[in-house]
Amino acid sequence: AWSDGIARVKANFQLLVVLGGIFFFLPSVLLFVAMPDAMGAMMSPDMNTANMEQVMAGLGAGFFAIYLLIILASFIGQTAMIALMGDPRRIAVGEAIGTGVKVLLPLFAILVMFLIGYVVVGLLAGLLFGLLVAGAGALSTGLAAAVTTVLIVTLILAMLWVLTRFSMTLPVLALEGSLNPIGALGRSWRMTRPVQWRLLFFYVLLFIAYIVIALVAFM
Repeated sequence: AWSDGIARVKANFQLLVVLGGIFFFLPSVLLFVAMPDAMGAMMSPDMNTANMEQVMAGLGAGFFAIYLLIILASFIGQTAMIALMGDPRRIAVGEAIGTGVKVLLPLFAILVMFLIGYVVVGLLAGLLFGLLVAGAGALSTGLAAAVTTVLIVTLILAMLWVLTRFSMTLPVLALEGSLNPIGALGRSWRMTRPVQWRLLFFYVLLFIAYIVIALVAFM
């Protein structure tokens, strides 16, 4: 999988750089230009949770409108990249961007569904975790800490597993011509079933490598 992915990137490298510059790099630069103080504060090494909440509270509606546009641009760019590399017809860049625009509405619907699901699951998990930790705390402080750790690790692994099962949603939209968000989610769930654990492990490896490279780059 890694070798095939690298080969596709190499074959389309120049076009991918152009798409990345247009849909990822330029929108981020515009956000820094539009709101240098806020972005500088958020990128500061001294930033902590309290300072972040204060900065976020001071941001107006303009910031979130710009940020939404950046998210939509990233949707278009990522879809165009997948279409460019994965479509066997060897489509042109303009057609790849058109595919990105076409699936924008289904992708936004999926984002909304994920946000709703995140809130609902978060509330239910918070209630359940609170009851379990409170019950364990009544017996022992150490037991409460152990239960909390196990619950947090379990929740993180469950989230990663769910994201893995839905990770083929964007390729389905980009390459199979489907514009049905629920259908694309179901198709991804079925596609990933046979290789779900290998795929999860592969994503974890990629994420670790990304974190290492990002840390080095920021330093």
